[in-house]
Amino acid sequence: MNRPTNTPTKERHEFPKLKAEHGEDPARFLQAGRHLATARIRGIDDLELLEAYRAVAKQILRGSTRDRILSALDDRHAELTGDDSSEDTPEPDPTELPADAEPVPATDGGVVESDDAPIHPDASGLDPGEVLVAETPDGTEHIWSATIDADQPYVMVVDGGEPVELSKNDAFSRLTYDPERKTNAEIDLEPPALAATGGDGE
Repeated sequence: MNRPTNTPTKERHEFPKLKAEHGEDPARFLQAGRHLATARIRGIDDLELLEAYRAVAKQILRGSTRDRILSALDDRHAELTGDDSSEDTPEPDPTELPADAEPVPATDGGVVESDDAPIHPDASGLDPGEVLVAETPDGTEHIWSATIDADQPYVMVVDGGEPVELSKNDAFSRLTYDPERKTNAEIDLEPPALAATGGDGE
C-alpha cells in the first residue's frame, strides 16, 4: 500500500498508485461523505478494488464513519461473493422488505410487483425513486437509475433538457460535484420515461 499524500489546506489524502492501478482513488470517494461513499461502494463490482477501499478506509477514517464504511464494504463483499456467513453481515429483517403483493406504479404508467422493480441490472447506488442532483459547470444535473428498457444503467437530465443515458463510470464521475440525494417528490422535475421511479419514493 502506498503512503497517502496530504493536501495541507483540506487535509485530503491521495493514493496515486491505487488510482493508476484501478482507475480511481478510493480516498476521493471515502472523503466525500458517508452517503456518497456508500453509494460508490454499492457500485463496485471488482473485488480487488473493494479491498483497496477497505485498506484505505482503515487507514484514513475514524470512529463511527469508519465502522459504517467497513460494514458497507462487508455487505458489498458478501453480495459479490455470495458469502452471507459473515458474522459482521446481519441477516435481513423481513419486516423491512416491501410487501410482495403490493404493486407500485411504473414509469410508463403501468404497475410492477414491488419485488420485481423495473431497474437496470447494472445500476447500483441509487434505489428506484432516488435522484442525485448536482450543480456542475454544464448546469443542474439530475441522475436516476434507469429501467430495464434502457441501454445504459443511468439516465441524466441537465437543466430540464432531453434525457441522456449514462454508463456506470460516467454516472459516478458526477460525484466530483458533491450531488445531493433526493426523492422524486422533492424535485421540481418530471422524471424521464427511462428513470426507475419505484413509485417516486412516496
